[in-house]
Amino acid sequence: MNTHRFTLEVKTTGDAKAAEQAVLYAFAVRKPDGCEFLLSHMEPPSPALLPCPCCGCDNLLLERNPAPKSGGPELYAIECEGCGLIMPGRLSEKEVATAWNHRRQ
Repeated sequence: MNTHRFTLEVKTTGDAKAAEQAVLYAFAVRKPDGCEFLLSHMEPPSPALLPCPCCGCDNLLLERNPAPKSGGPELYAIECEGCGLIMPGRLSEKEVATAWNHRRQ
């Protein structure tokens, strides 16, 4: 199966959970055969994050990936929208921000 990545922005006057439920419903109703969806919630990053170490971009996203249905923890990641660099999943926002901000001297 091929993987294709798309970004979907949902604006709502309700909370994030209501938006997530609306997106899940839309995918469930119109899901083409042979497709699987992974919904992750992306939030603006903490202002304490340093710019991307690869491209210097400060347009970053903090991503919260829900725990898989098979079990396991919810994970957080940071992604640079400039070059696509991703700091892989950590167990908390603080852990992923600390790892992102770590620079070798």
